[in-house]
Amino acid sequence: AADVVTQVLYPNDPPSKWNYLKVYFPTKRDYISGSVSFLVPSIVFSFILLVTFITTIYIIFRQKRLSEMKTDFVNNMTHELKTPIASISLVAQMLSDQSITLPADKVRDYHSVLFSESKRLRMLAEKVLQLSMFDSIDAIHFKFDELEANTVVEEATMAFQLKVKQDDPNGSIEAHIDAEDPIINADRMHFTNLVNNLLDNALKYRRPEVPIKLVVSTFNKGKQFVITFSDNGIGIKKEDLKRIFDRFYRVTSGNVHNVKGVGIGLTYVAGVVKAHHGTITVDSKYGHGTTFTVSFPIMDD
Repeated sequence: AADVVTQVLYPNDPPSKWNYLKVYFPTKRDYISGSVSFLVPSIVFSFILLVTFITTIYIIFRQKRLSEMKTDFVNNMTHELKTPIASISLVAQMLSDQSITLPADKVRDYHSVLFSESKRLRMLAEKVLQLSMFDSIDAIHFKFDELEANTVVEEATMAFQLKVKQDDPNGSIEAHIDAEDPIINADRMHFTNLVNNLLDNALKYRRPEVPIKLVVSTFNKGKQFVITFSDNGIGIKKEDLKRIFDRFYRVTSGNVHNVKGVGIGLTYVAGVVKAHHGTITVDSKYGHGTTFTVSFPIMDD
């Protein structure tokens, strides 16, 4: 039997005179199974400990990265706020100085500065509110209604032409509004904000050495209404593509003054797309340009 160990006592004797010692271990199987049963929990515990350690390290690095992005966000927001605040403060001080008599045209110019800078502050505040809204996207009340998306895209593009010309007199923006079925179920305000954010993003990340060229197109693909925003800007590196929709993340995070912005525009865009059951993809070649493609389900007849 497997539990009996046999040993010859005097192996030099003739085989006919061999004597054997047999030892029987009645609890051998129980001892082995007991040892294995102790080893299995040890292995499981070690595995759990390893997984916990790896998870902890991952969380620590993730929190560190988030902390760095938040710090960058605060730095950029501070930089963005300082300029309009300084301008408003200076103009207000000059207007309140009784010892200076200002001509009417100067007063109009100062009022124009106050208006534009206060509008800029309001837009920054709205962007921060847009970000905070998407902490709990399911709790947001969207006013979904039948929307003719071609018109919204075309109007936003036409309005953006002036901004392109101001930033680059040689720049151009083209609109190819070719979608034959542009009716979608959408919130007009958030849909318009989405279009404006993607247009503005293309302008911010332009290449200074070449004229701006931005092409906006709409078309149908199956049961989808599709918009593409193609630019000839600086492009996005492959390692940045998967993170551009992250909150606070900015491709130029190493230089907070290089590109204006606070790193929340694309987060907002992604939130709006998700709320409308759409999709957004990005295709970019670093140094040559970027194309954002957004699609929304069209309404059934």
